[in-house]
Amino acid sequence: KVRILRVVGKNESGNAAYSSVNADTEYNTPGHDAFQRQHIGLSWGIVHFTQRSGMLGQVLKKAKERELALLPPISPEGNLPVEHRFENLFGEYWQLLLNTTDPEFTANPDDRLAPVGEELLWQEPWLTRFRNAGSVPYIQSAQNEVAVIEYVNKIQRIANWLDIRTARGLAMLLDRVIHSGMGAGLSWIMASIEPIRNENDRRIALQAVTGNPDDLMSFQQQQGIKANGEWNAITHAALIGALRGLGEQSPIAIPDADDLLRRLLMAAQGTDFENRLQALYNDTENF
Repeated sequence: KVRILRVVGKNESGNAAYSSVNADTEYNTPGHDAFQRQHIGLSWGIVHFTQRSGMLGQVLKKAKERELALLPPISPEGNLPVEHRFENLFGEYWQLLLNTTDPEFTANPDDRLAPVGEELLWQEPWLTRFRNAGSVPYIQSAQNEVAVIEYVNKIQRIANWLDIRTARGLAMLLDRVIHSGMGAGLSWIMASIEPIRNENDRRIALQAVTGNPDDLMSFQQQQGIKANGEWNAITHAALIGALRGLGEQSPIAIPDADDLLRRLLMAAQGTDFENRLQALYNDTENF
């Protein structure tokens, strides 16, 4: 999973990898949804964990946990270099940094963007601190852990429903949710492959799977997803998986995995991410 993550992550972080920083450039990029409208804040690391979303805070929290595990009494050797201690990497306001960015402490996304000390995180000296921290092994491990849990594992569940079981296919799906966020990325994926295209298809599919064309909530409960009775991308993926399980009895033809990936490529034509998705599809060196 980490190997796939590192390949896909290059599209976000380039050669800087775990040390990469993006200083709220979305706010000043014409054409971006956030342009002059919303600050994203600092994006940092292998997949550019964003400050606004709380993902950056999750990585910092996990990094602090990993640092403590390397120190006595948990680690009798206490072999963590002094310069790699969390407070030395991030300075005197390290606790305020954790509290400000952690979504458990700061529920409002705008509040996560507050200055820490006297400076915003997408300004110096924070940019240098985050770049330096990205070279530290336990910090890199924290990035890997959060990215696997929050991105790879979640998209793998979707991929299983779609019967996409290759590293290349998983990488293509992962690229979309890392670049656009889980919600928007998954919505784009499902809208692009669209074997269930409208409400009539949905009713036909539910009738075949549950015996009730109107009982979306019961289907969601059966699949272990949020049961709110609302049609969304994750429910769409789960329903495709259920139809696939019917085999030839499915009332709606479900494309195979290769066809689904080709549909993603077609949908990406003309977008700013067309080349990166095509490159993953053609990547025989890593996959």
